[in-house]
Amino acid sequence: MKTCCICQEDYDEGEDVGMLSCGHGFHAACVGRWLTQRNVCPICRRTALQPAV
Repeated sequence: MKTCCICQEDYDEGEDVGMLSCGHGFHAACVGRWLTQRNVCPICRRTALQPAV
């Protein structure tokens, strides 16, 4: 079973998972909260959301 690295809880069957452009996934709610504070992936530190041009 995989674990969300933000909250350290296991993923449950059918749970919403948020995937960043780098390919790392997290609970959708966890990554949503994370991105309000930091615009980087919590695993690889790549920019998560590119600014609009």
